[in-house]
Amino acid sequence: MFFNDFISLFTFGDFTRWNPAEWYTRNYYPQAEWAPFTLGPIADSAIWGGEADLVLRSLINGVFFAYIVRWFLRYGDRWWGLTVYVYCCAASILTLKTSVFSDLNLIEKNLVPVLLLVHAARVLRFSGQTAGATSLSAQSSEVRVSPS
Repeated sequence: MFFNDFISLFTFGDFTRWNPAEWYTRNYYPQAEWAPFTLGPIADSAIWGGEADLVLRSLINGVFFAYIVRWFLRYGDRWWGLTVYVYCCAASILTLKTSVFSDLNLIEKNLVPVLLLVHAARVLRFSGQTAGATSLSAQSSEVRVSPS
């Protein structure tokens, strides 16, 4: 059951073959155009693992959310810490509707590339300003050294 959750973390394709909702649609409603969105974690647990699967899913969610809160307490004073925390809070509802690792999947494929691009843009912007300030300070020091 968790195979689709794990494989989606390490691949960038959409594998409908391993998706439980797609499997359910293929086997029970082959004439449907798309999978129903009613097949969430509770329905998955009822089909695949029962109460033990539901307990495991809730433990994984609890540990992940506790980790995010502790992480935010450490890095919340930085702009990227607040960005990650707000993104995780906004996307956390998807763990109740889709899969346990949907937050990790969204963070890895959406948030991390955006944060890397923003960081690279900030580095390039500030390195250009620093280089200009260095050349100005070098010119002003040359002016001060001249004999009066």
